[in-house]
Amino acid sequence: MALTNLLAWSSIWKNVRKTDSDSNGMIEVQEFSALFKDYFPEFFDGKSISAYLKQYQASYDENLINYRPIKEQINNKIRERLKEMKTAEAAQEIQNQKDSVAAQLLSNKNGLQLNSKNLSRLNDVRHTEMLP
Repeated sequence: MALTNLLAWSSIWKNVRKTDSDSNGMIEVQEFSALFKDYFPEFFDGKSISAYLKQYQASYDENLINYRPIKEQINNKIRERLKEMKTAEAAQEIQNQKDSVAAQLLSNKNGLQLNSKNLSRLNDVRHTEMLP
């Protein structure tokens, strides 16, 4: 859920840029951690991200991290998750169309007589399934 909260991520990165007053890509570990805990308290409650952030520490100051690779990594994960969600939604829509056509065919008083509208819908569903 946290990955798809785009408004929160947008706000986090906006606040990070404000905190990075000299625009060098560095921010204090404590400030960065606090932002994440402020936006996602239920996810980070009682947890520390210090161990994760160590890999991004500045060599000249262990209190600073380079947030840019973290941002890139998180944004890539967000894009992947949104793509997965869109794919799942499209698959569900295809299934709904199939179910709708099948229900109409089964409820037809004259048995399984297909009219041109139903044949067209079946054809549309079949072609939709073939798309990548």
